[in-house]
This record gives sequence, structure tokens and C-alpha cells, in this order.
Amino acid sequence: MHGVNDDSGRIDGALKITHNNKPTDYNPLSIIDETLKQVSDFADLQNKISNSRQMSDHRNLLEWQVSSMNQQLAFCQQRFSDLLSNNWIFSKGAIQGISGYVCKICRTFSLKPVIDPGYDMTMEKKHRCADSPNKRSYIVLPIPSNIPDSDHWAAQTLLNQVNFFFPIGKYLIAKDITQAFINFSSKLNPEIAREILGIPDEYYLYTLENNCKINWINRAIDNLGEKIIMTDYEALDFFRKVKSTYAIFELPIGETMRQFFMFFTNY
Repeated sequence: MHGVNDDSGRIDGALKITHNNKPTDYNPLSIIDETLKQVSDFADLQNKISNSRQMSDHRNLLEWQVSSMNQQLAFCQQRFSDLLSNNWIFSKGAIQGISGYVCKICRTFSLKPVIDPGYDMTMEKKHRCADSPNKRSYIVLPIPSNIPDSDHWAAQTLLNQVNFFFPIGKYLIAKDITQAFINFSSKLNPEIAREILGIPDEYYLYTLENNCKINWINRAIDNLGEKIIMTDYEALDFFRKVKSTYAIFELPIGETMRQFFMFFTNY
């Protein structure tokens, strides 16, 4: 016979709990059963979702996308490997200048980065009309047929390249090299002297025949060895004349013809 056990608080196998002085029956087995039922219902719902047509289509789409991305990754890795195997890669910061050349024969404008101005060959020396693309170490741009002024177009193209490599600012520095010309010319034929000095294989030369007033040239000469800020308009004028970020400018000052090496820098 079941009875009341005051020590255990059980009545006929159920736990008696007092709430607001009212006895309440509490059966832990019913709680467990309810919890298990909720877990089972959730599992059934998950199974229905995973087996639904929409979920299957979505899973197939994701698998296709993953496969496609793996193929693209493998392709990019192969291209990068080929790039490293067949080309020299160097830092953009190592570029100290850009040399360009307008070829009237094949009507192209060629550009090449220069690491050591005065040692690297100019684009004029390097250019070959018949060079195949895989043999070139320079960029070749066809000059559009509807361009009436190829010099201005080339200057603008070069300016775009300079703005890419020197985005912070453009400065010009001038150095007086007149004495070197005098020393060579006094002992050698002027043409041979220029060749020894690297013109035009390592430097372009631009000669001003009269005392023309060009603001940026005068500023550079008045501040030898110091940086002067160049506007885009002034840089275009420079590039129209020499198609390069560095060159020797020869101009009369008083009764003397003097030579100045001028070059762009971004620091």
C-alpha cells in the first residue's frame, strides 16, 4: 500500500512540490519525453528541408560555383607561374624614369621603364619596328589615325604613365654639365664627343637655338640641384620636346651655349 512519506515528499511515486502553499505534482519523465519529442520534430524538419527539391538545387548550385572557382584558381596559379618563369619582376619603386620614342615608320609610340638613367638605353636606341611582342622589354602603343598632333598625344600618354608611377607629385632637378661638353669637344670632334657622352643612346638632347623664355627651364636653371614643382602643363611641354622624363637641354645663355641635365623625380 502506498502512503505518505514526509521525509521524501513523495506520494504514490510522484514528487510533491509546494507552490504558494498549494501542492503540485512534478513528474521528470514527462519533461524528458517532451524534450525528446521536440528534438525529434526538429530533426524531422531538418531532414525534410535537406531533402527538398529547392535545397537540392541550391546545394548543386553551390557545388558548381565551388568547382568553377577552383578551376579559376588553378588557371590563375598557372598564369602566375608562367609569368614568373618568363619575365623579370621588379618593384615599381625601382623605376627612376621613363623613356619614350615616336616612330614615324611604324607609327607607334614606345615606352620603357628606366632603372638607371644614363646607363640604360633610351627608347629610341631600343626600338625595333619588327620586334615580336614576346621579345620586347617595352610597351608599344599604336598612334590613332585620327590624331593630327602625334607629339601632343605622345606627351599626354607619357604624362599618364608618370602620374601612375609618381602619384604623389612631380619635381624637376637641373644640373649644369657644360664643363663636360667643353672638355670633350676641345679634344674630339663634336659628334664623337656627344656619342661618348651617351647622346642619343643613353640621353636625349634638345637644343634651343635662341634665348627663348620658358618658365620651367628658367626656374630649374635658377635653382640648380634643387627640386622645383612642375605642373601638368609644364610637364607636357617637357615631354613634347623630348618624350622622356630626363634629357640634356642645350641653350644659349649670353654668348655661351650651355648644357643642363634635367630629370623628373618624385622624392
